[in-house]
Amino acid sequence: MTVGTSDPDGKRVPSWTDRVLFKGDGISGISYANNKKALASDHLPVVAAFKVTAPANPKAQWEVVFEHLPTWYTSVPLVGRFQVNQQFYKENGSYRDWIGVFPASINDCTTATNWIYAATCFEQIIDGEKFLACEFSDLPIGTYRLGYFACHLNCIVGLSKVFQIIEQP
Repeated sequence: MTVGTSDPDGKRVPSWTDRVLFKGDGISGISYANNKKALASDHLPVVAAFKVTAPANPKAQWEVVFEHLPTWYTSVPLVGRFQVNQQFYKENGSYRDWIGVFPASINDCTTATNWIYAATCFEQIIDGEKFLACEFSDLPIGTYRLGYFACHLNCIVGLSKVFQIIEQP
């Protein structure tokens, strides 16, 4: 192209900057065009549209599942129960994993207001199912979640639904 026009100069073939490259399964081109009004270069910018089909992601599953907590009272130590995927624990568990009490809206996994090591939790068998139970005292009024932090993965691998702690009537 001759700079300042959309006329070809006839001296060169279009360069790779005049193309959109794509690769992958499930991608097909819908349209490809250039912008003849952009005249600041000797190459015309190009635009392409694609149809992309990808398999749906499976529903996320937590490695640790917490039992739903009802509204709790400040005067009673909080007891949360959870189950750990045994395969996960064999591959990624650690005696340094911990359970934290988090504000309902977690911005960062280091914002736990209280925490205990998961190894200090105690076992409970309920209707033949094994649960681990954790206990926290002195929690103020608020809206919280329990979370299981896996040290080897450096992330939360289980999170409870939101629950409230209120003053006892």
